[in-house]
Amino acid sequence: MTVFPARHKSTAAALVADLAAPAELIGEPGRMIVSLAALSELPPGGLAFCNAAPEDIAARLARASGATVVASSACVSAARGLVGRMTVIAVPDPRRYFIRAFNRLVAPEVVRQTGIAPTATIHPEAKLTEGVSVGPGALIDRGVAIGAGSTIFGGVQIYEGTRIGRGVVVQANCAVGSHGQSYERDDDGQFLLMPHFSNVVIGDDVIVGANTTIVRGTLQDTVIGARTIVGNNVIVGHNVVVGEGCHVGAGVILCGSSRIGDGCWLSIAAVIKSVPVGAGAMVGPGAIVTRPVDAGAMVNGFPARVTAKVNNYNEVTGR
Repeated sequence: MTVFPARHKSTAAALVADLAAPAELIGEPGRMIVSLAALSELPPGGLAFCNAAPEDIAARLARASGATVVASSACVSAARGLVGRMTVIAVPDPRRYFIRAFNRLVAPEVVRQTGIAPTATIHPEAKLTEGVSVGPGALIDRGVAIGAGSTIFGGVQIYEGTRIGRGVVVQANCAVGSHGQSYERDDDGQFLLMPHFSNVVIGDDVIVGANTTIVRGTLQDTVIGARTIVGNNVIVGHNVVVGEGCHVGAGVILCGSSRIGDGCWLSIAAVIKSVPVGAGAMVGPGAIVTRPVDAGAMVNGFPARVTAKVNNYNEVTGR
């Protein structure tokens, strides 16, 4: 049984007020929340979320006596019959509301390490601002600049000239600023490597997942915009520009010179083959994008084709 004690205990009513998001409180507003857990393991005094349909909600909540549950607004009528046993917070998107509650009551979803590990290698000409943490075995090369409060996990290699903003998290075993595969064949058939003399620039509050490679630019910087989330095992090629507030799923490949607009959602294992993707577009799992994608479009398949326009549900949930 996994139960997460709340570092900041709260009543249901106080939590609703703190989160300041649309919600209807049904049942005892003063019910205390002292822990958070999955619905199947929810103890009295706990908080969980439930995405069940109205006809299924009563059965799903049968074990939630004495607790508080975040449920869909569509379940309001059914939830009123449960108020003697529990408190219900009815919201449009229970999962997203629960994540906010978890961050508020337990801890932010990204666990940050602290300090500089004795086995980290940091070049004397690297610039680490106040509050930067570096994990065991990490390498910070000459001329690297890292902003305040950023966290570099163990085994990360950050090469010359990379600039990282404030509050960035780079998880284990990433390579940032390495050379890419921009080759031409010479007259004799030998490979000529395009010079990679530009840098990598990562904006504030970016999260980079484990085992990701971000290649330095050739004649232009490779850029990851502020507040973007990059998943595990992603490859970001040379000269790629990813806008602000994007989601780049695990295993995505962004081929050299791809351009990703602000607020895009790239699902797992998608491949962008050196084309622009307009702001707010969504790319489906495993899609191979070989042609430009308009802003706000949803594309799927191989080769990727427009299947819909991003609607309000997509914009609200990111799914």
